[in-house]
Amino acid sequence: MSSSSFLDRVLEKIGAGSVPVGTVINLRDPLVTEIVAAAGLDFVWIDLEHSSMANAEVDAHIVAARSRGIAPFVRLPWNDPVRVKPILEMGPAAVIFPFVNSGEEARAAVAACRYPPEGVRGFCPHRAIDFGAQPLEEYLEIARREPWVVVQIEHVEAVAHIDEICAVPGIGSILVGPFDLTMSLGKAGQMRDPEVVALLDTAGDAARRHNVPLGAFALSGDEEGIAAWLRRGASWLALDMEYAHITRGVRRSIETVERLRRGRVQEKTRLDTK
Repeated sequence: MSSSSFLDRVLEKIGAGSVPVGTVINLRDPLVTEIVAAAGLDFVWIDLEHSSMANAEVDAHIVAARSRGIAPFVRLPWNDPVRVKPILEMGPAAVIFPFVNSGEEARAAVAACRYPPEGVRGFCPHRAIDFGAQPLEEYLEIARREPWVVVQIEHVEAVAHIDEICAVPGIGSILVGPFDLTMSLGKAGQMRDPEVVALLDTAGDAARRHNVPLGAFALSGDEEGIAAWLRRGASWLALDMEYAHITRGVRRSIETVERLRRGRVQEKTRLDTK
């Protein structure tokens, strides 16, 4: 199956007014991607920026995502045309570039993902061309628009240049990294601070003006935060890290056992005092 079909599913869902939901993958075992895909997510965001994954492990996650019919996104460690080269050949549906703060940096991200004359990508596709099974002309046509180039807005400087970033041809989506954005203001984690909210709203307004899909990272337990992103017009959401879903599920199970245990003790005490 070509990379195109996986991105198409995400775009079709956005076009229908729905909001695709995914999670960030940090753990190396590709079984994790299979598990979250089976739970019903639309995409995984395989993270090379903050995890200990090697390229071979990224490749395995991409295979796992594709085998389950969901879109594999990959976040790079930096906006680097050399680091993105092997990732592109693995057939990701989207590539996420962190800390893009200007139109020039956004143009560099797009160029790294496109062949000349539009870009600077070297030619040696593997899975992206179905290992040679896809006709070259068909592949090259798809490669003019895919993978989706996603640039992260996570610094006050990026918001200052948000219109020029959104206007760069070939930008597929902007993705707001809210925590780093708060840190760039010296207000770490203060998501409800008026200055922070104003910057987040500015990013959302620019995405709407330029008709660029808006993505965001949010905590699944923060309903107010998710609602705020939906009000800003978020087109897709990454909810939590995969390990946070695991931790929360374990905690819920422990709390359930403890609640039932307390109830049983209270019932026994009531019966014993009769």
